[in-house]
This record gives sequence, structure tokens and C-alpha cells, in this order.
Amino acid sequence: MAGFVKYIGYVLPVAAALVAGCAHDHAREAAAGNATPREVQGTTPDQATTTPTATGTLSRFVMNTRGEVDGLFLDDDVQVRFPPHMSDELTGATRPGGTVAIVGTRERGGAIRAHTITNTETNQSVTEHEPTGARSPAPAHRVRGAMSAQGRIQILMHNPTGDTDGLVLDDGSIVRFPADLGEQIPLEVFQRGIAIVAQGYGTENRYGRVLEATAMTVAADMGAQAGAPAIGARINEAPR
Repeated sequence: MAGFVKYIGYVLPVAAALVAGCAHDHAREAAAGNATPREVQGTTPDQATTTPTATGTLSRFVMNTRGEVDGLFLDDDVQVRFPPHMSDELTGATRPGGTVAIVGTRERGGAIRAHTITNTETNQSVTEHEPTGARSPAPAHRVRGAMSAQGRIQILMHNPTGDTDGLVLDDGSIVRFPADLGEQIPLEVFQRGIAIVAQGYGTENRYGRVLEATAMTVAADMGAQAGAPAIGARINEAPR
């Protein structure tokens, strides 16, 4: 993917300012995460089957670009990961605004890989299991199409190793990153409150909207529009 990253004009001062604040921001977020009173500290593997790793209110579902729900966010922005083949089971047992208890493993980036998710209002639980058959094609309402999203970063999403691999914007849109983005652009430029314009391919349904970015502008303000010169950094990738 030649020419994936392009820094334009006065990009570097903007990026440098963002990077300078990154260490403080990460330290603040880590401290906040450790102080969360609802998190159960010290869970051992033997306890993991019964002891909640975290509890809270389900604020929103998380989707992949096939339109499958593969997790959720709690109201304190903790990301919970769950197998996408269990999308229907998860959405049938829980709802945004309801309270849930999560049993799972906390990952390096602060997200939780859930093994069991329980709706504490109904006591209905869903427990991770292997797929029962071949993965079915995406239904018609889940077919990927060209999409765009614009807004300010509200939540940073992380993969199991702790790297940023997506964003939630202030309008609820989810922007997923290509797998090798970290090799192409410093992920430190993505910080809460920063405005972005993203184009890519994704889907939208009753659980939200999500796209995988093929072009993105990190802007200093919301004056940036699709097709305008980048104030921050721009990535370009051919659609897959």
C-alpha cells in the first residue's frame, strides 16, 4: 500500500503537540481505570467463572464492519469484547441502559475479554462458546457499503495488546482502523476531543453504524470537510 500516509504543510507541529500530551493522557486514563470502584480487583483464573470482573450500565453495543455485535461499552467507557458469532445471543439477553455483570479477562489496553455477560435485571446470561457451524454470509442489511463519518473522538478502542485500533465519535459512529495502521501513522495523534473526518466501507443497523477507514483526516478543528486539505494526518488505502 504505497503512499499510505501523507503529512501536509504544518502537520508536524500539530502531531507533536498531541504526542506531547499523550503520556499524561495515558497516565490519567490508567489511574482512572485503576480507581474504578465497580471493578473487582485480584480475580484469579479459579474465581473467573463466578467473580465479576466489572459491573455497570451497558451504554452501547460495539459492531464489526459485517454489522455483527462483537462487544459493548459500559457507562465508564470500559470496552467489553465478545465473540461476533454470538451477536444475536448477546443482543437478545442485554440492552443499552440495562445493568450487566462481566466475567472475563482484563487485557493490556484496559478492555475486557468477556467469558460470560449477565443481565443483572433478568439474571439472563450468555456464555462464550465455539461456533456451531460455518460462519453464515452477512445478511442483506449487513452488507458493507461506502460510508463516511465526521466528529470528535469520544472513546479510544484498543486491541488485546493495548494498541489503539478504533474510535467512537461523539455521534456514536465507530471508526475501525486497518490492521497495519500502526506501521503507517503514529497512533498517538488520536486523542479524545480531536476532530476527524473518515471515509471507508461499513454498515449501519439498529445497533449503530461502523466503518473501516480507508481515508482519514485528523483535524485541529471541525472546519475540515471531506476532500479538504488535511490539517493533521491523512491515511489512504485502497478498498478491500
